[in-house]
Amino acid sequence: MNKMKCIEDYYQIHFILEPVYDNELITLYFNVDAVYNGIAKQTNCHRIMSGYKERIKIRVIEPILIESADKSGAINMPSLKIHNYNFIPKQIYLPMGIIKTSKRPFIVGFCAVLEPEEINHESS
Repeated sequence: MNKMKCIEDYYQIHFILEPVYDNELITLYFNVDAVYNGIAKQTNCHRIMSGYKERIKIRVIEPILIESADKSGAINMPSLKIHNYNFIPKQIYLPMGIIKTSKRPFIVGFCAVLEPEEINHESS
């Protein structure tokens, strides 16, 4: 709940709480963590990077913007639903920290920053 409150405050939105059933609960927790980590510029998705010839550690001092959404809004990550909002990835950063490199392709943690888009509920 604290992370949801932080998300509401950051984006100046208000969640309309809906009933969540057992099979949806884990997804909701994951989505809240991923959106929260995006705000905090922490890892919330992974990508495969090609290897480097030298096996050195890369130290990232501050988050580096890698990719922004184009006109179609396409970033290779699905939108995440939290109650009455879809959070759509708009930018991807390489977050602060140390990346251990390899001569072969390797998985690196990235930070996707997501923007909220309210879901229209049609009353029946």
